[in-house]
Amino acid sequence: MITPQELKDRMAESEFIKDMENALKEVDREIKVALNKGDIRILVPTHIKLGNLFYSDEKQKALAEKLLSMGYNCKKESEVIDGVRQSPTWFLYFQ
Repeated sequence: MITPQELKDRMAESEFIKDMENALKEVDREIKVALNKGDIRILVPTHIKLGNLFYSDEKQKALAEKLLSMGYNCKKESEVIDGVRQSPTWFLYFQ
């Protein structure tokens, strides 16, 4: 017999999988837009819903790790804008 906690865990896992599928569709759309503009990279999205992940850096890391496991070229980099080093963030390169 399944316990209430196991049921809750399975539901959360299936919700995360559905959210990840939606996130991958969003990445696909962003790649198409970037390629049409001639860009060679995009910022891994942070505005997506991924299960119970709340912080944008957690979402971005989870999505970047999924993309890496699928063979995409993702790198975590820190840029300098107006002389200020920004927090490291994930980028997807597709050139």
